[in-house]
Amino acid sequence: MSLSEEIKEYTPQPLEEVADIWPWTWSGIARMVVVFAVLTGVFTAAGLAVVEWFAPTSLGQSEEDLSIELEEARTPTWNTLADLTSIPSDTFVKIGLIAVLALVLPPVFKRWHDWTFLVSVLLLEVSVYGLSSYLVGRPRPPVERLSSAPTESFPSGHMAAAVAFYFGVALVISWHNDSTLVRAIAYGFAVVVSVGMFLSRLYLGMHYVSDLIAGIILGALAIFATHRLLEQSLAEKRRAADDTWPEQARSLNP
Repeated sequence: MSLSEEIKEYTPQPLEEVADIWPWTWSGIARMVVVFAVLTGVFTAAGLAVVEWFAPTSLGQSEEDLSIELEEARTPTWNTLADLTSIPSDTFVKIGLIAVLALVLPPVFKRWHDWTFLVSVLLLEVSVYGLSSYLVGRPRPPVERLSSAPTESFPSGHMAAAVAFYFGVALVISWHNDSTLVRAIAYGFAVVVSVGMFLSRLYLGMHYVSDLIAGIILGALAIFATHRLLEQSLAEKRRAADDTWPEQARSLNP
């Protein structure tokens, strides 16, 4: 086979030819709802356990002491830096990035899978975080808070969103790029954003350490669960289509 023939064989189909190949099935969405309910139950139970059993212990008290110590050590420079470091998980930023990616990812990769994956991860994360936070109702640390949020302290929504979105983007990049350097940069950026988010939300007086750890776990589980469920949906659609789909639409990792 000549080089030109190989390029032609592996060139993705035009977007309009795969536009109707949506990765979710109705059964996949139903499983997503079940996962949402299970994760909400798990994080609600964990949060109530933290409030009732962990917080009154000496280790729980040390969380509160750390927040007070950080408040006493604040400076204008660090306040500004913490505010800036917290921005990547702000709601308007996530919505803006998702909107931009809706214009970029489908035309570039000639499929909806990547954008749908990221949106689904964020929807699962924010739904679980929002409801479990409301049900747990853990008060935020007893210090002056340098930021604001309409929800309670456990789990950390900013932390969960940082892990879910930026590691999700890194995963999408790894699906389409074999370069070790590019993958390292993508995952390295996700690590930097996540570490910065952990430190900034702690410094700003918005969360205890246990809230942030729970947020990391929630973000990771949102990525894992969404990936598994989307792959199952794609497998169902492939079987229904007798495996006649274009190559780039057959799985999340083409």
